[in-house]
Amino acid sequence: MSNLLNIINEIQYGYLDKDNIIHKGNDDEWFSKYKLQSKEEILTNMVGNCYDVTELLRSCLENAYKVETFFMMIAIPYKNNYPIHSYLVYIDNNCYNLIENKFGLNEGIHVFKTREEVIKCQASSYLKLLRNIYNLKEDDEKHFVITSFDKPKSGISASSYIDNALSSPRVLTLIDGKLNFESYEEKN
Repeated sequence: MSNLLNIINEIQYGYLDKDNIIHKGNDDEWFSKYKLQSKEEILTNMVGNCYDVTELLRSCLENAYKVETFFMMIAIPYKNNYPIHSYLVYIDNNCYNLIENKFGLNEGIHVFKTREEVIKCQASSYLKLLRNIYNLKEDDEKHFVITSFDKPKSGISASSYIDNALSSPRVLTLIDGKLNFESYEEKN
């Protein structure tokens, strides 16, 4: 596992576009140009964002562990300036293990007793980041959503990746500032 963590920490933040051009960092066109990389592409390019790293981790771990991927955003159509985040959790020895690379919310591997603890930790970190760095408005915070989503196809656009994540029946929302686990359908 430490080798995998070393690899993902060597990945530079950026993206591969539809024309197979590598961009370091984000720019104004990333959303319209982004292409989700295959495992081979990201290992060759060593550039990616959380979508790419999440899917790399999934492809490396899904045959050995039960894995679950999550996606978080403030779901405000057409006016969203807040960052979006995806991450992976794998289950080993009845523990939920969160893996985040250097540009994730909680760098490293973190072990939790329950899936709910992982989700709460990530949601709390994400919302804290949005409040402190991006001046998340209270009205906008009501639109926070976190999903557990199925594997997307490589080569899809950013909007298709988001649509895939948001189409999941496994969705959590905030009610009165707390995560609503009652509406969340556990993945079997």
